Amino acid sequence: MRRGEQATVIAVGPALACTLPALEGLDVTLLYCTTVAPFDEETLRIVHRGQKVVLVEPYYEGVLAQDIYHALHGIPVELTAIGVPRAIPTHYGTPGQHNAANGLTPQDVRRRIEAFL
Repeated sequence: MRRGEQATVIAVGPALACTLPALEGLDVTLLYCTTVAPFDEETLRIVHRGQKVVLVEPYYEGVLAQDIYHALHGIPVELTAIGVPRAIPTHYGTPGQHNAANGLTPQDVRRRIEAFL
């Protein structure tokens, strides 16, 4: 969706909604995965710069990590995954409440990306 130099950010499906505003003003590449299988390894290899990759997923964090490492085999990579923490949910509500409870608001995503960079 855009190119930058500091990192490659991969937003999966509905996670794009919290990722786009989180990236405002950051010099990063943004890839948008509309589907996760098969993972588009070729596009990632073509556009990835630097060593840092941020994965923003709408489900448990880190699900696509293995696909990313496989796609960038032989390239040094630092990866952080942002998604639903691996814990049993005990509170339910609207999608907005879900995102707030799991650190998936634009502000939360921005904070985590800045800390990683």
